[in-house]
Amino acid sequence: MPDTPTQPISGLAYYDKNANVYMQAHAEYHVQRFKTFNLLLPPPPGALFDFGCGSADNLLLLAQAGFSVRGVDPAPNLISLGQSALQSAGLDPTSIRVGDVSALEQAEPRSIDVVTSLNVLAYLSQEEEDRFFRAARRATTRAGCIVFSVGNALSDIVTFNRYTIEFYERHILPTFAETSEEAQECLEKLKALLANSAVPRKTTDASYAGRKSSERDVVKTRRIILMDFIARLGREFDLHVEAYNFYHFWPLPPQLLQETERLTELQRKFDTRSHSDPLGIVFASQINIRASVGQPRGAR
Repeated sequence: MPDTPTQPISGLAYYDKNANVYMQAHAEYHVQRFKTFNLLLPPPPGALFDFGCGSADNLLLLAQAGFSVRGVDPAPNLISLGQSALQSAGLDPTSIRVGDVSALEQAEPRSIDVVTSLNVLAYLSQEEEDRFFRAARRATTRAGCIVFSVGNALSDIVTFNRYTIEFYERHILPTFAETSEEAQECLEKLKALLANSAVPRKTTDASYAGRKSSERDVVKTRRIILMDFIARLGREFDLHVEAYNFYHFWPLPPQLLQETERLTELQRKFDTRSHSDPLGIVFASQINIRASVGQPRGAR
């Protein structure tokens, strides 16, 4: 019998709890994710501020590439791991510290060339995300940029599971059906089309390593629809999207990809070569975006 999910916890509580296993679990996935994300960065040198630096795994790579780095993360356990890693690499461990968006708000205006935020914004509230974009825009030089990742709501369409049902229930049926009864009837018909619309199994387990269920049951997250999000960045923050790429594709629904190690291996290979594939607008669960604070220098 599946667990009944409790109230989701914050991203801070989740990652602080799993600090010691987060990067070790699925290490190859994280390495490739860094590579795909970093493709959007301008070449070093430059002053780089990483909001949500975690255990500094990517920040260490960027420092070694030639950036002058600083970072904050609200999870003390992750910062402790990151400071140890920086010190072991001969870098200044005090370049990262425990902090939240207020640290970026306190930065000198136009003092940072690149603001980065990988796998963070999805765990913020809307208010916190708004504060991030206002603070990043204020702190970034006029020739600088903001590079960040967001979760892709459209990818739920191709997972063929309960998140597909939830997507239709939230985004499609309220404007398609004219009554709540019609919407419910359509929802039941949609469920009947799927062999198992209840996967992944629901859980209350907030542990990261080895889980076959979804963190979305236990962690508060938000996901975006790309075109709407790009419009909002311009309208509310005067930020101009220059480029984007994709990571963590669902070339097959996740319940199939998890059946064999071979299919999981094929998914990893697909990710390494498909980061610029336009099908990522639907099939990728993560979108990386570069936005400029001035006029766009070019767009993807």
